[in-house]
Amino acid sequence: MMNASNAWRMMVLSYVSLLALMLASTFINAPEAIEGQRELLQGGLFFWGLKSLPLLLFIPGLIKRSHYAAAWLSYASMLYFVIIISFSSGYWLWAQASVIFILFMSSMLFTRWQKADEKSKENDMQAS
Repeated sequence: MMNASNAWRMMVLSYVSLLALMLASTFINAPEAIEGQRELLQGGLFFWGLKSLPLLLFIPGLIKRSHYAAAWLSYASMLYFVIIISFSSGYWLWAQASVIFILFMSSMLFTRWQKADEKSKENDMQAS
């Protein structure tokens, strides 16, 4: 149980870190043609929302600690890894790729350990 709990914490931490890195890179790499702070804020938040919408769909499953949501999150993180490698450069590439790697590994480990915990609890219930 402790392994699954630690993996869940690491998964949530890397999930939030990825969203924050994506938000920061959206505003730092904003086009120079944008005039005014309001347009920058609205445009940046809209573009960040488009980029992060697939990740935001996992929030209910993460709150419930669902191993199904964690498994699908690991698959989605692989897609984000490919996209980040293709379109990023410099420090943003390494920062986001590292966070995505940690997200992938922690979500896979959480899935494995949570399923094992649920199976052992089920076996204990049947043995009683």
